[in-house]
Amino acid sequence: MVEEKGSAMLGLPLFPFRKDKQDLTGRVALITGSAGALGSEAARRLAARGVRLALADLNSDAVDTLAADLTRSGAEAVAFSGDVLDDAQLHELTAAVIDTFGRVDVFVSSAGVEINAAFHTVSTREIDTQLGLHLRSPMLMVRDLLPGMLERNSGHIIVVSSMSGKIPLPVKAPYAAAKAGSIAFCHSLRRELDDTDVAVSVIAPGVVTGGGQAHRALEGSAVRVPRSLGTVSIGEVATVIDDVLDSRAPEVAVQATPPFLLNALQSAAPDVTDHILKASGIGDFWRAVAREQGRT
Repeated sequence: MVEEKGSAMLGLPLFPFRKDKQDLTGRVALITGSAGALGSEAARRLAARGVRLALADLNSDAVDTLAADLTRSGAEAVAFSGDVLDDAQLHELTAAVIDTFGRVDVFVSSAGVEINAAFHTVSTREIDTQLGLHLRSPMLMVRDLLPGMLERNSGHIIVVSSMSGKIPLPVKAPYAAAKAGSIAFCHSLRRELDDTDVAVSVIAPGVVTGGGQAHRALEGSAVRVPRSLGTVSIGEVATVIDDVLDSRAPEVAVQATPPFLLNALQSAAPDVTDHILKASGIGDFWRAVAREQGRT
């Protein structure tokens, strides 16, 4: 993959949020997708702050290795394996975490798989996987964890979504739909909980390199990331996860180029957004990725 570098542009809060570092020592965080590049980096950041870690992933060997590495470094980390697309395993997972730690103070939903394909080539199973991983399973896990957070009047739910959920791009229809749903879910739930001390944050990264979904899709590709899109790193996204635990910001965009104008245009004038995406080469870029993968 040929990349055009850019620096992360973070969504600016409309209102002032807490910026001082909170003492998270002894708090319990459940991280899904924790064996992945982003989940594992987020786990390391939280471990450095004294957070007790429940690490969940479908890949049992990888999550066991991560938990062992963090434990050797002095953190408290326990590995849990399960398929969040299976309702029974999902509920067993949340119950096992609560049974082990007694509670969950922070939930970070970072599990996911991205596909880039013309919609007529997408199977029913792929649609179910996209909606299940990025929307349904986070909702079910939050529903399991929320009663305890409400009882303690304390907690933080962090969902890693995508800029594709804000500005839907070509050949990403099921992924974009699921990510848009996760953003709407977070904002609705946050407003529902506005009279409690349970926070809800959603993070919307752009194209992420150094691991993760987009990195896997583009690894070995000859397709050039357009300068108008740029990339951000796994470390930059993990930093945002760490930061929102202090700021409690409702939404943060992690994008190499400022997202504000396109976000506004997407709602007010989607046809204008279409022209911008075409002129900038962003739409053609993702079409080229799908074509290279034989999914057009």
